[in-house]
Amino acid sequence: MSQAKTLDERELRRVLDHVATRPHAARNRAMIVMTFYAGLRVGEVSHLKMGDVYDERGAVKKEIFLDGARVKNKHARTVFIPGKLRKELTAYREAVKDSAPDLPLFPNQKSPQRGSRPIRLPSIWPTSTGMQVWMAPPATQGAGPTSLDWPAGEWE
Repeated sequence: MSQAKTLDERELRRVLDHVATRPHAARNRAMIVMTFYAGLRVGEVSHLKMGDVYDERGAVKKEIFLDGARVKNKHARTVFIPGKLRKELTAYREAVKDSAPDLPLFPNQKSPQRGSRPIRLPSIWPTSTGMQVWMAPPATQGAGPTSLDWPAGEWE
């Protein structure tokens, strides 16, 4: 099986510009940048709780711990939150009405106590973005920090 195409910064910008014109833009934007900057899988993003990402004061944590029950290969891991993602999550937190730690980070619109189903990225970036519709959720997955070669200020 070949490696899925990942987005670059320019393509991400085009996707986010399109998402801004759609319903639930704040939620969808936050979900997409979680996959891009943190390298989370779509299923991992959809299972996050407010308490996984925000501390008791409402500030974005420096890292997210994913237990084995919420990851693909059942091996727990810790994901670090870079500065760009921290800014995005801070903006998302301000748009969210209820932020109890046990609530889903991305609530289902019909049932806020349940998390969103994994988003279908092609449904939110049709050909109007100028990108191919065949790009599926792996298009952003793995684009996040995978080594320590990121600029030092990015993690602050």
